[in-house]
Amino acid sequence: MSDRESPQHDTYTDVDSSQSESEDSQSENPEFETEDESIVSKEEENCLRYFLGIGIAEKAVRMWFDTIIPPDQLESHLKRHEKKLFKNSNDAQISTLFPGYGPVTSTSFDISLLYKIIRKSTKVKKPRKDWGGTPDPMDTNPSDDLERVRICRNSLCHGPQSISHNEFEKKWKELKEVIQRLAGGQLDGEINSLQNKDLDHVARSSVKRSLVVLTERLQNVEKRVEDHIPKHIREQLQKKVGKWKEEDKLFVTVPAYQSVRDKLKSLSFVTVTGSGGRGKTFLIRHIALELAHEGYEIIPVSAFEEIILYGKLHFKQLFVIDDVLGVYGLDLSLYNNLSRHSENVLNLIESGSKLLMSCRSVVFKESKSLNSFVTDINHVIDLDDEENELNDESMKNILENHLQKKYLKDLNLPRKSPMFPLLCRLFSSEKKY
Repeated sequence: MSDRESPQHDTYTDVDSSQSESEDSQSENPEFETEDESIVSKEEENCLRYFLGIGIAEKAVRMWFDTIIPPDQLESHLKRHEKKLFKNSNDAQISTLFPGYGPVTSTSFDISLLYKIIRKSTKVKKPRKDWGGTPDPMDTNPSDDLERVRICRNSLCHGPQSISHNEFEKKWKELKEVIQRLAGGQLDGEINSLQNKDLDHVARSSVKRSLVVLTERLQNVEKRVEDHIPKHIREQLQKKVGKWKEEDKLFVTVPAYQSVRDKLKSLSFVTVTGSGGRGKTFLIRHIALELAHEGYEIIPVSAFEEIILYGKLHFKQLFVIDDVLGVYGLDLSLYNNLSRHSENVLNLIESGSKLLMSCRSVVFKESKSLNSFVTDINHVIDLDDEENELNDESMKNILENHLQKKYLKDLNLPRKSPMFPLLCRLFSSEKKY
């Protein structure tokens, strides 16, 4: 799961930390050490060594962090961005950022918190594939390497607890390059020493327990993340989105597509309106599927209270509502439902989620005189506008390219598809392209 912001994991265990020092001392006590814990295969030892290497990579991230926000300016920087950081942090992170006593230093920040502060309160250049993406090998900006460290830590805890020799050589080389770039070569000796260091049974058992603790904590965090939607509801939503994916195979890019994408990128909610058969539903579902690849949790809903029920603050969710205020005319029950929940819905989506809606033109016109954020003209894309209109000739050209001159009868297109009436009209005098 990508951070979603990729979820913001709130723990990170490093054997160099004070917490792990406590575990080291326990490992010297026979009460805490067993023979099984110290017996590991070569592949398991590679995994443990890589885990220690990620600890050095975190140190490199912290060194880079200290160049962005010098230690003597850290406290004032956090206070300047206090509101934003409070909004996007859990209780444990808030207590670390704003301790009740003593100075605040970056040494107390784990990789998740360093990631959050850099992303939310600095103007560093974004990763080439944006926050939460997986960098390509040629992407070597510091923010790209920050993503790599975060991804390495998370993948290690979710994958097999063993790494083959060839895989370890590749991963270790990439990790060393990240550390060298972030730390400017200052940690080269430390990472090289670790590569050849003999891990005795005490060290192995200590590191192994540290990795187990971290894995369990990350899994618990993700379990809490999943708990906001009951399992049976989640299964129903996944089935519905799966059906969207099948239908999306017939999607063709229309003029309004980019307008909706651009508006949704800058705004928290967008309403797509237009006459029947214009493809509103098809369009918003296609865009929703695209945003799923950007880390958004896609949640189809039919009523605004479902957004309150399944929404999670500071979480990347995209709620999709079709015919938001009625099908053939304004449905006052839907409008009253919206009025009751609008404040809570807006508070939720402004915390990081988005809302994508469709509304037929006839319903939209009836609703414009009412006080509703759905009809806010700054958030509306009208498919009937001249700039978004798709004439028969342009549609025919798109279809010729997209369908590669197939017979209309071979398309097996559902009659409910928004393209069906237009296709019938286009081919009324032509048996085939």
